[in-house]
Amino acid sequence: MEYSDGKDAITIPDYSRGIHMNAVANFNINAIDPRFRAMAEATDQHFDEHGSKRGDYLSTEYLDYVSPPDSLKPPYHDYGVMGLGLIRVHRKRVYASSCQWYPKKTFTAYLLGRNESGTYFAHPVDRKCFSVRQACHWIWNKKADRIIMRQGDIALIKGTSIIKVPDLPSGHTVEGDYIVHDSHPALHLPRKGERVIVAKRAVIRVSNATRD
Repeated sequence: MEYSDGKDAITIPDYSRGIHMNAVANFNINAIDPRFRAMAEATDQHFDEHGSKRGDYLSTEYLDYVSPPDSLKPPYHDYGVMGLGLIRVHRKRVYASSCQWYPKKTFTAYLLGRNESGTYFAHPVDRKCFSVRQACHWIWNKKADRIIMRQGDIALIKGTSIIKVPDLPSGHTVEGDYIVHDSHPALHLPRKGERVIVAKRAVIRVSNATRD
């Protein structure tokens, strides 16, 4: 299978069936698909810190994972062919024993994946997302099913006559009739009935995101 945009083609291996691993409750760390954990480690999002002394302790909660071939289809658009995973990185802040404050907790949710070039991304999403599907629809403002082709943090969608290209995120530039990026195949400029949209990013409270 290939995704082609006239300038570059992405070869997609053929998978017989996908894995949907939703693990909101009672999740066994040993049951995590190795591709899911590898993405967390590659983006520096795998944490398992515990303690009672003063300081910050981070831990990773593995919520959901969708593998190929399902991850190659809408609304996922997994062009890196490693599946997409949803995690929460929790932070527990412990104060000095002399302080009367209780430990303070917060978290950031991230959608994890791999780009076509082999680099990995951790994209901050809304804290209310409990599944990869929810995260994808949140990122693309409920337009994920209309995507023609995705290029990292931007996507070409159908069903609208707005042709003007919005302000592009860092790394995406217009060259001739294409939008180009070092980590992604070229994306043709919108034609009649097409539009370019930019992915949403949530506020980061814990850990650090990457650029897609």
